[in-house]
Amino acid sequence: MEKKLLYGSLRAILGQFTPSSMGTRVFVEKDDLAEPNHFLVLFHERFHYFQMIFTPYGHLKWSAYRTNTIEIIEIWKKLTEQFGIPKKIPIKEYLQDENLEGLKIAYNVAVKDLMYGIYRAIEYDSNTAESKFFTSLKESDRCPVVFIGGNKHRFRVIDILESFAKFEEAMLGELIFEKNLDELIDPNKLKPEYYIALYYFIEQVGVERLVEFPIVCELSLLCAHIPSPTSVELLKKYSPNWRFIKIIESIKDDSNIPEIDLYDDKTFWKYCEYVLKKCNYEDIYASWKSALEYADSSDLSMAKEMKRAIEYKIAHPWMLVYSMRNPEDFMSNDFNSFQSYFTITNDGVFYNAANIQNEEIIFENHLQALSQQICGYTSNYCQDSFKMMCGYSYTGALTCPHYLNGECEGYIDAETDIPEIVLDEKSNIISGCTFEMALNLQGLTAKDIDIGMISHVDFNKIIEITKKFRK
Repeated sequence: MEKKLLYGSLRAILGQFTPSSMGTRVFVEKDDLAEPNHFLVLFHERFHYFQMIFTPYGHLKWSAYRTNTIEIIEIWKKLTEQFGIPKKIPIKEYLQDENLEGLKIAYNVAVKDLMYGIYRAIEYDSNTAESKFFTSLKESDRCPVVFIGGNKHRFRVIDILESFAKFEEAMLGELIFEKNLDELIDPNKLKPEYYIALYYFIEQVGVERLVEFPIVCELSLLCAHIPSPTSVELLKKYSPNWRFIKIIESIKDDSNIPEIDLYDDKTFWKYCEYVLKKCNYEDIYASWKSALEYADSSDLSMAKEMKRAIEYKIAHPWMLVYSMRNPEDFMSNDFNSFQSYFTITNDGVFYNAANIQNEEIIFENHLQALSQQICGYTSNYCQDSFKMMCGYSYTGALTCPHYLNGECEGYIDAETDIPEIVLDEKSNIISGCTFEMALNLQGLTAKDIDIGMISHVDFNKIIEITKKFRK
């Protein structure tokens, strides 16, 4: 696709948030962000960042992705060295070799990728290999089936995430435009995921209890553990879509539900604990335990930031569901210090340098780009499928000085003239390819990687080839 067409199609989206990189993109110039409509788009995408850092589900998903990234790289590296086989990207290339060792590499990497695939299955109801690989799960286990407006709908996690974010955006829009929610959440202009959870809540619980909707969304994300693909019972207990439906069922006819006062923290805790207990879910502090343990396990500024977010959320319980209830809190430096790791506009990239070290973000993006391309996932920004993209080009955060001065296009293969790494006396990077440096730290170099066409291979295809090989 031509660059002009690519960016034109992306602009139609208005904004994006990528959970894996914790990055936001808005398709406007920086100076235009103050315009009300653009500001709402930015707030919506930033709210997805809040969903990550202010909920256990977000923390557990983030930690699972980071673990998965490293494990994919390690198993790919380990097996290629063990079998004395060239390092190839993507793993689809190994299927062309028709040898057992190459097949083992492709299989083992794909299995690692599938372990994170539970999120694709429950968030988007993807009917891919995940559901077939985890034999204990049927298609009906991924998503509950509900009726909304008389129509059957498979209720996904993305329905909660987007409806929640759109509701928060609309509340801010009410203040800015003095319009009501019906005008700002118009199903004739939106995809179903932006309103479906809200409409289901209203049908089941009633519009007169609308104040509870965002709290129910948060409670659905208050998971004590990662949704387990090995047990239907544990999947339903910790998968937000199943939790949302169960919470709705538990509260819709309950005349003893605690009252809510947005200016009284005690009522937040009382409401949450009542609902969690009624649903037989872990309490709030037990739900945060796993996230805190992971945040405490690393000295990275990313981990410290996640821990800071937990502490802030517990001290300010309303700031995810009703952050605008108090203008002083909403405009405070504390609340506004929580920003996406980086924000891309049409004319620049802005890093959350005050709280996250730039070097960490850069190296994290490089490793994620490598892992994703090993599996064969292309970037939305890809224009050359026969070369690797570094973390800068893969995420679209094109701030690499060698890209900016025209020395590198962000695409790399064994023939690429890679800018040499130059360090100062304290080992700080003065110049050079940080992607190559990230590879070096993993015992790799771009010069030794064979790159085919970056494309994904379905796990079922790998199984099919395995069966043919055994015959």
